[in-house]
Amino acid sequence: MNRILLLGGTEDARQIADSLAEWLAENFAECQIIYSLAGITKQPTLPAQHANITLRQGGFGAQFENYLKNINAVIDATHPFATQISENIAHACAKLNISLIHYRRQWQILPHWQMAQDNKTMMLMIKNHPQAHNILVALGGKKIEILLPYFAAYQDKKFYLRVIESAFKPLNLPQNCNIITADLPFTAQKEADLLKNYNINLILCRHSGAESVLQKLIIAEKHHIPIIMLQQPILPNYNHPSCDTKHKVIDFIKNCFLS
Repeated sequence: MNRILLLGGTEDARQIADSLAEWLAENFAECQIIYSLAGITKQPTLPAQHANITLRQGGFGAQFENYLKNINAVIDATHPFATQISENIAHACAKLNISLIHYRRQWQILPHWQMAQDNKTMMLMIKNHPQAHNILVALGGKKIEILLPYFAAYQDKKFYLRVIESAFKPLNLPQNCNIITADLPFTAQKEADLLKNYNINLILCRHSGAESVLQKLIIAEKHHIPIIMLQQPILPNYNHPSCDTKHKVIDFIKNCFLS
C-alpha cells in the first residue's frame, strides 16, 4: 500500500487532507494518508473521518528516517514558522529520495506594511512609531519569552501579548506587558473588539498566511493602525518544490502517482 505523510496542524492542512482523501478514494483506494501532528496544540485542526486517513500524534525522534522508509510522498503543510520540522523533513527526504512538497500559505503584502527579517529588527522598528503606546503582540506564545527584554526596554509603551494556550505563563514578565488569552475561533467582530478595547495603535505579527489572522489586519487597515510583520523563514534548500495554493499540492501528489 502506498502511503502519503502529511505534516499538518493548520486549517489549510486539514483542507488538503480532505481534498486529497476524496481524490484518492476515487483513483487510488489502496493509498493511505498519514495525517501527522506534533502534539503541541491542545485543540488541533483535524480532517474529517475518511477510511484512507490515519491520524498520528507526537514527534518522530531519532527514528525519523526509518519511519520514512515506508512513505512514498510527503506534504509539509506545517505552520510557516515551524522551521525545525521543515528542515528535518527536507533533509531526510533528500537523503532517502522521497518526493516532498512544501506548502506555504501567503498573503498579498501591502506596500505600507513594514516587513522585518528577524525578531531583533522588528523590535528596533518599534522606534519608528513614537506615538504608539498600546501594542498588540501577535507572534505566538512559544518563543515570545526571548522578546521580553526588548519589551521591557520600551517603558513608555504597553505590550499586550496575545497567546492561544491559557497555560502560557512566562517567567519575569515585565510590568509593561499583559497577557491576553485568545478566544478561538477568531472572528472579525472579536478582532475589532480587541483592537478597540485595548486602544491598539501598533501591531506586531508574523506573516503566517492564515485567513483567520488576515481579518485582524484588514480591520487594522480600516482604522489606520500600523503593522510591523515578521517575514516567513526561508525554506530549506534541498531542491524540493514549494507552492502557495492547495490545489497545487493535490496536483503534485497526482503527478507522483500518475507519472
